[in-house]
This record gives sequence, structure tokens and C-alpha cells, in this order.
Amino acid sequence: MSNKLIKIVDMSTVKHDMKIIGILGGIPHHSGLEYFRQINDKVQKSLPWKYAGNTSKILMCCVNFEEQLSYLVANRMDMACNLLCEAACRLHRGGADFLVIASNTGHIAIPRIEQVLPHFPYLHIADCCAVKCLERNVKNVALMGTRYTMQQNFIKDRLKLHGLNIFTPPESFFDEMERIIEREVASGKFIASSKKWMIEEIIRKELIKKQGAEACIFGCTDIGLLVKASDVPEVFIVDSLQVHIDAIVDVQLGKKSILEFLPGIKVGPIKQKPKL
Repeated sequence: MSNKLIKIVDMSTVKHDMKIIGILGGIPHHSGLEYFRQINDKVQKSLPWKYAGNTSKILMCCVNFEEQLSYLVANRMDMACNLLCEAACRLHRGGADFLVIASNTGHIAIPRIEQVLPHFPYLHIADCCAVKCLERNVKNVALMGTRYTMQQNFIKDRLKLHGLNIFTPPESFFDEMERIIEREVASGKFIASSKKWMIEEIIRKELIKKQGAEACIFGCTDIGLLVKASDVPEVFIVDSLQVHIDAIVDVQLGKKSILEFLPGIKVGPIKQKPKL
């Protein structure tokens, strides 16, 4: 019989009930990388640790951005939604507890995903943005994003369900915004002149001065990579990527429920279990 002592494994700092996040990414990959990095950073800072720190439980499935854009440009929304829904199904089969789409435009597939996966919870990026606006008691909100996000209603209507007044820049700005987002930022290019144009011509002159925006939602996860809230201190900036990530971590760690973000539903914060 061995005389070796069996060491007791100290699991006191391990978060055992951490939910598994299913991230649908690749649209484009830069924002997905930010989700992965920031979620892990926030989880590690939120929990006590003894050895190397807690890391987030994440499943990620990425689609081909070129394929997704090809469908959108051809106005084949059915094929674009099917592509994203297939990725969501992979995450569901893989064991994710809830779904997040690391892209505003990707939320165009939510109705299709609801049809195919009616019992798969998701944390909608627009709900997170709306809650942040309501916390600051602002109702007149500008939405910036891709052409598809600004022209179509899948983000705007979701925001309006929370009682917000939503408006966008005029369509005359769409081509240049789309060029900056898809040709520059999505390729990892952050050009100073493009950043200045976004800030001065769209946010300051058009949205704040002409349309009276109290807040501006960066309804494209790439815009927040180019323009920061500190660049435009005179208006409340809601960076959809940042508020989505904050909410994701709160849900994963059990600090909040997805129900707290849904429009028209008022629930109290989750009560923490007493320490034994």
C-alpha cells in the first residue's frame, strides 16, 4: 500500500455554476476577437482566484464574412439568415447555455433562429443598448451602423419596443459609412481621416446639431473600434460592443438574468446566495 499522501484539491475559487456562452462571430472576425478577449478579462477581474484566474466558458462558431456579405449585397436575406442560423444550431448542439451574436447586422437572423431554436435563450444587443439609454433617462437616440442596420428595422424596431425615439443619419451618408466599416475597419485599418469624418460630419453636425440626439448608439461593433466615447464627450455614446459584453458577463456569472433586458418586462436583480 502506498504511503503517498493524497492532496486535497482546493476548488474554493472555482466558479462552478458559470454558464457557457455561445458566441456567433466572424462578421467580421475583429469584433469576435474583442468579445473573446474582453469577456475573459472581465470574468477574471470579477472573480477571486488563487492560481491563474477564472476564464470564461465559451463556445464560438464563426461564419465566412465574405459569404455573409455576398448574400446581403444580393439582397438574399433568406440565405444570410440561414447561414447564421446554421451557426447558432452548432452552438446549441455544442452545449451553449445562451446565444450572443457578435455583430449588430447579424441580429437580422434572430427571427429565423427563434423559429428553429425556440428554446435557445439569446441576449439581444439592442436590448442591452436600450437598457443603457434608459438608465440615463434619454429617449431621443441616434443609431449608426451598417447600411442594413440603418435601412432595415430589425435593430430599430427592437429599440423602439423599449420606448426610445430612434433616428439615423440621412441616406446620403450611407455609402461612405459603409466604405469605412467594410473596407477599412473590418480589415483592421483605422484611418485618422475616416475617424474625423465620422465624428465631425455625422455625429456632431448631423446627429447632435441638426437632429438633437441625446445619445448615439454605435449600432455596428466596428464603429466602436474606430471612435471612442471620449472622442465625443458632449453626447452620451452607447458602444453596442461594450454594453453587450458587460451584459454577457453579468448573465454568465449569474449577476443578471436575460429577462432583465427584455422590453416591457420588469424583474428585480438576482439575489445572491448567502455565503455558508
